[in-house]
Amino acid sequence: MPPELEARLRKFLAAPVSDTGLLFVNRNGRPYSANKLREKQLHPLLKKLGIPRGVFHTARHGMSSELLEAGAALPVVQRQMRHSDPRITLGIYGHVVGNAHRSAVEAHAKNVEKYAVN
Repeated sequence: MPPELEARLRKFLAAPVSDTGLLFVNRNGRPYSANKLREKQLHPLLKKLGIPRGVFHTARHGMSSELLEAGAALPVVQRQMRHSDPRITLGIYGHVVGNAHRSAVEAHAKNVEKYAVN
């Protein structure tokens, strides 16, 4: 978890809304149902940020894809996603790994081209 996010969460949790320890609770201090959590918290937040509507799993998929595109090693992403085996991660995000390899080869080719002798 990035330190900035940790600091925000610690500040939020220092003055809890309820004694459940949950981040999002309803007026009665009880956990939201999954549908209400999307309706009352996620969708308004996405709208405020100008992000198209999605579900929680979309954020998970997006983060995993971004990590792989940024060059994170497959075992690192596997542990972040809590997959039991890197093959599961590769099966889900293999298309991203393929793009990362292609980008790496293209970048290398450009570097080689700088030193080409004509």
